[in-house]
Amino acid sequence: MKKTIITLVLSFSLILGIMIADYMVNNNFVMANTEKVKVTEIKKYISALGVCHEQNKREIKIDMPFVVEDIYANVGDYIKKGQKIATLNKESLKSKLEYQSVTVSSVNNNSLIAKINNYNTEILSPISGIVTKINVTKGSEINPSVPVMVVSDLENMVIKSSVKEEDIKDIYVGQKVIISGNSFVGDVEGEVIKIYPLAEKSNTLNGENFVTVDVVAKNYDNIRPQTNLNLEFEDFTKKNAVIIPFDSVMFDEDKPYVYINNMGYAAKRYVKLGEEYDIDVEILGGVNEGDNLILNPKFLKIKEGDKLLNTNEV
Repeated sequence: MKKTIITLVLSFSLILGIMIADYMVNNNFVMANTEKVKVTEIKKYISALGVCHEQNKREIKIDMPFVVEDIYANVGDYIKKGQKIATLNKESLKSKLEYQSVTVSSVNNNSLIAKINNYNTEILSPISGIVTKINVTKGSEINPSVPVMVVSDLENMVIKSSVKEEDIKDIYVGQKVIISGNSFVGDVEGEVIKIYPLAEKSNTLNGENFVTVDVVAKNYDNIRPQTNLNLEFEDFTKKNAVIIPFDSVMFDEDKPYVYINNMGYAAKRYVKLGEEYDIDVEILGGVNEGDNLILNPKFLKIKEGDKLLNTNEV
């Protein structure tokens, strides 16, 4: 059995070798690589960049330099609206102002003391959300210009995308968007919810105009505020499309054509081109599903009627 298999392999190799030798001796063949023309589904996308923002974020500020008595939340904690997140000690500031009022008559100090007396020493969260930043520690003095704490609703965020002016005509509310980024693995589906009426000039050297488009994601499990994102707006979907490599197309003046391996011989077919997709192009007519398309014909110096040796089969 083994001897028979070896004999068959040797016989096939011998026959193939004779065929190649015959071609080479007569110098009337072209070695060509081919692939079958297939019908497929294509989707066209418009690419843009975006940044995720909180729609509901509260910076909790205290307009008096009180001392922080205690803190009841940590960064990353989920807190509810009205929940106590810190307490203040106002006695130190009150004593200082009362001392100044005794030593130096001050109407302003007296009004401040009255304000302090009415001040609630408990800081309550104005919204439900996640604590994203804490700028004070227990026992520290508050800087009125800096937020004590930042609380963000991370379940209701918005992605602000900058779409090129030339592409905005193909963007619409309700459009499907595929969202990806370096900070997470995989894709998240989203949807356009708003298109802004004005275009703005970018700060880049070419000064392109961009239009802001708001997108919401189906979930924000892996999307963090202020992260940079890549957005693909689904322009259209087309089924039963014929797509071939663009470098398989040649031009007779302005007429595009391809070469097909027709029973071992090169056959020239004029084609009608459709949309381009990176390195591929849609063919609207001229070839059919199952045709053996010759790849990279321009490098083969091929012409119609040339005898072919299909390198896929060698």
